[in-house]
Amino acid sequence: MLAGQILALVGGLGTVLGAGVLGRALATPWAGGLAAIGTALLAVVVDGTWWVNPYPLVGALTALALAAGAWCARWPGWTPAVLAGLLGGLCLAMDPRGLPVAVALPLLAVLAPQRWPRRALLAAVVLAGLGSGWALDRGLQAQHGLALKPMETQLRLQHSEGRGPTMSKAAFARAEAEACADTMSQDLSIGALLGDCAQARRSLSTRTLGRSGHLPPVLPGLGLLALGLLPLAWGRRRGVVVGLVFLPSLGALLLGMSWVPYVDRYLLPSAALLGCLGPVGLVASGALIARRWPRLWALGPTVAALWVLLVFPGWHPGDVLEPVDHIRRRSAELPEPLDPRAQLADWAVRTVGPDDLLIDCAELHLRILALPRDLPLWDAPPHDRLCRERIKSPPPVDGALYLVTVHQRGREPDPRLMAPEDVRARGWTELPLELVLDPDSHAARRASWLKRWRYER
Repeated sequence: MLAGQILALVGGLGTVLGAGVLGRALATPWAGGLAAIGTALLAVVVDGTWWVNPYPLVGALTALALAAGAWCARWPGWTPAVLAGLLGGLCLAMDPRGLPVAVALPLLAVLAPQRWPRRALLAAVVLAGLGSGWALDRGLQAQHGLALKPMETQLRLQHSEGRGPTMSKAAFARAEAEACADTMSQDLSIGALLGDCAQARRSLSTRTLGRSGHLPPVLPGLGLLALGLLPLAWGRRRGVVVGLVFLPSLGALLLGMSWVPYVDRYLLPSAALLGCLGPVGLVASGALIARRWPRLWALGPTVAALWVLLVFPGWHPGDVLEPVDHIRRRSAELPEPLDPRAQLADWAVRTVGPDDLLIDCAELHLRILALPRDLPLWDAPPHDRLCRERIKSPPPVDGALYLVTVHQRGREPDPRLMAPEDVRARGWTELPLELVLDPDSHAARRASWLKRWRYER
């Protein structure tokens, strides 16, 4: 756990550093400094430094790779080319969302203000670095017998686990649910991406993440992107560079939202771009105005600073003083008061003592919901092999053993989940849930899939 949190903290610092260098390369030192501040204030970056998952490192590698690519496009050299290739290769090896970055990096090297033979060599160096990351990934897969599931299978699993039309949090409105009634699957066709269900998923994601402060307002954000394409002192080539940095990754973000509704952690690979959006666009437009009226040189940085501090992501001093409240309030998955997760978290805080252990095999995220209390808790996805092993062979503890399980995800029972009678046969005694819920709500339906247990030795 500690090592994972250290890596998450390093990833957060890398994301901020990458955003600063990227803003500097695309515009001015003012843009770089404000981009770093804006990225550091992003809720997903702050929250991500507490997570133990690969997303913080993916976000850092994405930011640093794009920063090195933009650096190479503006101030060409072997150092930024090597860094862009290696960082981009590692990013691609860690997550398929690194593919847009990998596509953009050699093109950024080709845009360097050099003669064509040198441009080709720079692009070749970047491609060699990308290839080394790909080779490392393949080698690790072969060495450890790993195999990624096909994209179609991954989408099917995510939809069956409630990330599709049946997802539990702030679920689809009726019209959106009807739009996706026949699209529970792995359809990757162009027609599906342009259909009603894909539009419903994009709408859900942008609304949910926008309300929780993880995304900027849509129309101002598009306006800032357009301003960022304006030419500065280094000419029209800059507009192409900005387009290559922003458009592939933001396009991939929209594509992902068309397949599955997004939660906050999925934004970390794009965090640096979101942090750069306002400073780069506003400083660039201010620089053009300053060409005509030099005394207005501070206009762009001033407006950009106001955007970062007051609009997106916004500075909230209380979040620094109360980081736990910050995480709980800004989380895109924060439950409603009558949500079964919130009530089970309250039960766990009251019941589970320091010598006890709570096993969460329902993916309820009780550790976060119980903050600031540090629960003695072990958790894993409900269909994970480790959950089955813990249920069949509970670990030794000095106190009591508690278990929360889920036995259905979505419309149909999931054969990968243990049946209640199998859990009972392993020595677990069911405890009544005793939840206060609206009987006609989705929360009540979800609670009917949950069970709470105590181990009887």
